Amino acid sequence: MLRHLVISCSIHACLAGALLAEQTYEENGFRFTHGDSQKVTVTGDKIKTLRIENTDGSLFMVQNHGSSIDPDTLQAMMTERLLKHFQNGAIELTHKTAKRTLFGEPRDGRYILYSKNNIPSESLLFTFQKDSDTLCVITQMALQHSQEAERMFVQIQESLEIIKN
Repeated sequence: MLRHLVISCSIHACLAGALLAEQTYEENGFRFTHGDSQKVTVTGDKIKTLRIENTDGSLFMVQNHGSSIDPDTLQAMMTERLLKHFQNGAIELTHKTAKRTLFGEPRDGRYILYSKNNIPSESLLFTFQKDSDTLCVITQMALQHSQEAERMFVQIQESLEIIKN
């Protein structure tokens, strides 16, 4: 009986360690820590778009627009794009402010509800100035995966920084 308990605890410890395994991304002007199972992709030539996705489809996206646009203009443009992208039934909750700590500071953003494959989901949109750069951060998750997604988002948020070459 004790042997089975020890084996079971060892297996759980190994699985927990595998789930907590992480790596550091340091390219395209950003550095952050993310889970090994999360996929990082980069698109775009002038404005790089980093997408960090986990296996359930949750997304953390970040862009650095430099000084090419101000945060308010970018927010209006990105809100319109998101609402158009999600189309059927996507709504912006104008009475609710999205909140995240990004680059060490609390940020307010836009909160958009939508449905993807009949699964209720949310997207949070943040645009802000950091030093001379205008940044855009978008998080998306199915509400049924909120616990896993929030753990992923917190890990990235706490380690996210701009690196200058």
